[in-house]
Amino acid sequence: MAEKLQKAFNSKAYRRTLAVSALALNAAIMPQDLDAYPLPTRESSAFETTFQARVDQVIPYDPKTENTAKILSPLTLSETWANFGAPEDVTAGLSRQSSDAQDKLAARTAELFSNRDFLSVLQHASGGKAKNIDKLLTSIANIPPEMDLITLAYTKITPEQNSAVWSEFQAHSEPAFYRHLATHHADELKASGFCDYAISCLERGLSPTTEDGMPYNVDVDHVVERAGGGRMSLEKSVDPVAGGPETFPVNHIGNLCLIMKSWHHTKNDLNGAQNIGATPVGETRMLCMALPPLDKRAALLSAALVQPYLPPSGRDAVYFTQGASQLLTQKMEDIASEAEFSTETGEKLFKAVFEPDFNHTVNLWSRVTEHIESLAADGSLRPQEAVDLQKNCDNFLTPLRSASAKIHVPADALAKLSQIGDRMQTVITALHDQKADKQQKARGPSPNGHA
Repeated sequence: MAEKLQKAFNSKAYRRTLAVSALALNAAIMPQDLDAYPLPTRESSAFETTFQARVDQVIPYDPKTENTAKILSPLTLSETWANFGAPEDVTAGLSRQSSDAQDKLAARTAELFSNRDFLSVLQHASGGKAKNIDKLLTSIANIPPEMDLITLAYTKITPEQNSAVWSEFQAHSEPAFYRHLATHHADELKASGFCDYAISCLERGLSPTTEDGMPYNVDVDHVVERAGGGRMSLEKSVDPVAGGPETFPVNHIGNLCLIMKSWHHTKNDLNGAQNIGATPVGETRMLCMALPPLDKRAALLSAALVQPYLPPSGRDAVYFTQGASQLLTQKMEDIASEAEFSTETGEKLFKAVFEPDFNHTVNLWSRVTEHIESLAADGSLRPQEAVDLQKNCDNFLTPLRSASAKIHVPADALAKLSQIGDRMQTVITALHDQKADKQQKARGPSPNGHA
C-alpha cells in the first residue's frame, strides 16, 4: 500500500527540493583542493581511460548489495480518506482491513471519491457497528478491477412490483438480450470461451450451455437494480434497442450485462453490505455500486475464467433451468390454446417444431439434477434448500410436463421429464427428513424417555 500511495506524493516539486538539498550537501563535503580529491577529474585523461573499460569490470553488479531509495507518502490510507471527509469510524475501519484489502482500497481511492455522493454512502454507514463498516470496506475491496465503482440512486419499489419486473425479464427481456448478444457480440463471446453450441443457444434466446446441457458460469446482471429502479421499474416504454412491446426500462437491453457469475456475487455482496433490503418502499438513497465500464456494457467476461460450471448451491444451480423451461412451456401452451391435437399430430408437431429446444431443456435439467444429487450425497446440500428445490420444480418442471402432455409429446420424451421429477423429489424428501431429524435431536428426548 505504501508503494502505491507514494506515487501520489512524488511530485516534481518534491523531487526538485531533494535534488537541491543533495547539491548543497555535495558542495559542503567536497574538498576545495582538487589535488586532494581521491578520484580523477574530468580534465584528466586517466578518467577517460578508466571509464572506457567495461562497466561490469569497473563496478561489478551484485544484486544482493543493491540498495534502492524510496520516497514514502507522509499519509496513511486512513489519513488520506479523512482528508476527503470520510467519517472517523470509517477511517478507523480502514486500519482493520488486511494489507491486501488496503492495497485494493488505495488503488480505488481516487475513483471512489471522484463520485460526489460517495461521502453520503460513508455517512450512511457511519455510526453503525464496526463489523458492518468492515463488511462494507471489504466488499468494496473485493470488487474486481475490471468493474467500475460509482454511486447510483436506489429507489425501492414494492415486492409485488419487483416480482412483476422479474416475470417480464424472464419471459421477454432475458431472451431478447441473449439474441442481441448472438447478433452483435458473437465473436467477443467466442473469444471469451463460449463454444459454437452456446452461441446457438443465445440465438434462440436461451442461456448458454454446452451441447450436453452444462451451463456456463455467467449471469445476466441488471446495471440499475430491479428492486431499486424507481421509475425505471414502474413506467414502461419501448426498448430503443430491442423494439417490440413496451417493457420496464430497467429490463431494457441497455441496462443488462452478461458478467462472470463470481463477479455478480461480489456486486451483490456490496449491495448487501449497504443493507439495501432495509430501504423503505419509495425512499431514495445513494449506493456505492459496481458496474461494467461503458465499452464492456453488454458483456464483461474473462477468457481465463469462463467455463462450464454449476455452483455449489442448490438454489443457484436450479436457477439455470428456469429460462429454458419457461420459454418452452409458453410456446407449447400457445400452440395448445389454438387447437386440440391428436397423438399422431402432436408427435409430428414435436418433431417439426419443439424437439431441439425440448432436448436442450431436458439435457439442462439432467445436468442440474445430477449436480443436486451429488451435492446431497456428499452432505453439502443444506436441508433448508428443500424449499427452493420444491418451488423450482413446482414453478418450472411441473408446468413443462403439463404443457408437453397437452401437445402430445412422444411418450419416451415425456418420460424423461417424469424421471427427472422423481429424482428431484427423492432428494427433496431426504432433505425434509434430515431437517426433521435435526429438529428432533434439538428438542431432546420426550418426557417418557423416548426420542
